[in-house]
Amino acid sequence: MLPVAKAKPQGEYGYIITNPPYGERLGDDDAATLAIRQLGSIALYLPTWSHFIITPSKQVEHYYGKPASKKRKLFNGRIETTLYQFFAPGGLYAKERSEREGREAHSPSNDKRN
Repeated sequence: MLPVAKAKPQGEYGYIITNPPYGERLGDDDAATLAIRQLGSIALYLPTWSHFIITPSKQVEHYYGKPASKKRKLFNGRIETTLYQFFAPGGLYAKERSEREGREAHSPSNDKRN
């Protein structure tokens, strides 16, 4: 497994999807907290990327410096986790959604010239 600090994502747009190690799984809370902090630091340099993190940590939004766009409660076995979703403004997800909404607005079912 590549340590978070060694990750070097490239490109204008992208996604980071991760289920980083966490204390309940590994027995090392300090390493788990460090991974979340490093992910938050990487996110600062990737403002047009979307980030998706599955973890039981309640500190993700703190280390990302903003609230998640969406959150979902999940279970990894008996461990309660949260899927934190940070959608990039103007990023790939927003671009795809904008294009989809544009197609829907111009579809025949939305044509008001009856």
